[in-house]
Amino acid sequence: MLIDQPTPEGMEEFIVKKATYAIFRCNDANSDAIQKLENSIVMEWLPTSGYEFANAPDIELYDINGKAEIWIPIKKVSRTVAQ
Repeated sequence: MLIDQPTPEGMEEFIVKKATYAIFRCNDANSDAIQKLENSIVMEWLPTSGYEFANAPDIELYDINGKAEIWIPIKKVSRTVAQ
């Protein structure tokens, strides 16, 4: 989504290219809960998902109600068959 407004003073604009993301929600956005969720994503979900990290930035979103989302860039695992 592009916003047709100037970047506010003191902030920088960073354009994220189109990518596929797996989105994980966290109902408690404290640092311990976020770290636990990130560890679970990398150690448990990702190895069994059929996906791997893609070349794009991770994104974390926090709302005013103390909840968060972690967006992990993913792509289908490409397996090569040994001959």
